[in-house]
Amino acid sequence: MEALMLVAASATLLPEFKQTLAAAFPTASITDTSNEHEFVIDFSATSRVRIEDYGSNLESIGWAEQELSCIKRTLPVSHHVYSLAYRGIEAAKKVIIHLANSNRMLVDNDFGTLMVGADFVHKVITEPDWNWYEDLK
Repeated sequence: MEALMLVAASATLLPEFKQTLAAAFPTASITDTSNEHEFVIDFSATSRVRIEDYGSNLESIGWAEQELSCIKRTLPVSHHVYSLAYRGIEAAKKVIIHLANSNRMLVDNDFGTLMVGADFVHKVITEPDWNWYEDLK
């Protein structure tokens, strides 16, 4: 599975994320895991996203210094990380559109792109064929 990282100022967004996705995708299956800090949304057998609260220790994620500087500059007061591990890029796009459309969040696609959430969502919507795996080339 690949993963997107979502950085926000709030450490309490996981229940809100779950509620938002349940409302947006009523036919998808949303399941709690044995870890109280994560849940899974299944769109199909080959399309799923696991959303996990990663905490606030930015340095443990493995970001480069320039990425850490960008995060701290964009969210200077507090920062909290959520991982969106996904199987199927289209599932990831569906989820990120509903969770990250904010100027107070950052999205890291793990392929060289770290953007303000609203800008990332705009790119996903306006470039529906965008395959961020290509960003490393």
